[in-house]
Amino acid sequence: MTQRYSRLARVYHEMYQSIFDYAADFRFFDQYLKKYHCHSILDSGGGSSNLTPYFIKNRYAYTGLDLAVEMLQIARDLHPDVNFIQGDMRACCVNQAFDAVIISGRSFTYMTTNDEVLNALKSIHSCLKPDGILIFDNFNAETIFLNFKPAAVLTIEQGTTHDKRVSQSTRNLETGWTWNWQATY
Repeated sequence: MTQRYSRLARVYHEMYQSIFDYAADFRFFDQYLKKYHCHSILDSGGGSSNLTPYFIKNRYAYTGLDLAVEMLQIARDLHPDVNFIQGDMRACCVNQAFDAVIISGRSFTYMTTNDEVLNALKSIHSCLKPDGILIFDNFNAETIFLNFKPAAVLTIEQGTTHDKRVSQSTRNLETGWTWNWQATY
């Protein structure tokens, strides 16, 4: 687990509110949840809960799942009445079947081997009702590689808080279209 989700969990939570458009992400998920009449949702890899308010406001029976204890603590502090479970999407162990499992925040991309992907899909399948659905977002690898940037700086200013992330990336095509990414906060 990277420090981004443990020691830097609060910084990650604050920065990613400006990086992702969570309202747009919710609309993406919501259209499919409505289409397939889903009510109970497991948000696998939901992190510190940036999407949670949208699901709660729209009356979904929402449960969050994340591997990082520190991210879940932020989620629980922000939403004390919501069920958050510490666990790994590759070996999910919940005592409930859901209408839908969503994987938000491009969390699916953190699995870089076929075994990890297959384990996650098997695990997620075990969390779904017989007619349940899986919805996930992902990066478009072609776009990333056509516009590949080996270095990037992101600065977020919110009130008196100033966060800066300096990223270094190198292509790593040994296992597919992947890259090695290192960031300093």
